[in-house]
Amino acid sequence: MQLNQFKLHRPLFFRLKQGVWLIISFLFFTTFFPWPSEIKVIILRVFGAQIGRGVIIRPNVYIKLPWNLSIESDVWIGYGVHLDNDELITIGGGSCLSQYTRIFTGSHDFRSTGFDFVGEQVKIGSRCWIAACCVVLPGVVIESENFYKAGTIIKKGELNENISHHADEE
Repeated sequence: MQLNQFKLHRPLFFRLKQGVWLIISFLFFTTFFPWPSEIKVIILRVFGAQIGRGVIIRPNVYIKLPWNLSIESDVWIGYGVHLDNDELITIGGGSCLSQYTRIFTGSHDFRSTGFDFVGEQVKIGSRCWIAACCVVLPGVVIESENFYKAGTIIKKGELNENISHHADEE
């Protein structure tokens, strides 16, 4: 890999939109001030996110690109959650992302000389609980009604011993 060959191709409009989002995000999302979730939901919708009713967004939440975010109704986004969503993240209704969970939709191909971006969507089904400090990697599809134990690294297409199909099994 030759990092001096890396080129980030982003149109001017995209950069301006992202710049405005970074300022708004700093003021309302990544702050420790507990702004009401209703205000955060309105802001996300203005920036192109698809958000259902009854969504709770705790303080200090990082959302990279709100226009690549779809959240159904009655979802809990916990304190310190990090959504690095260069590609679409979809979260089904009644799901919970516990504190400090990280979701990534992209990375870079270390084998390419230009450090090319490689991205895949992430889909979390309905009534799922992703417990504290989990990491969800690009391309993951989590079926409805699944629970992942705290600290689990969730990889695409990999069965995981830290999954329980019913919360009452824990």
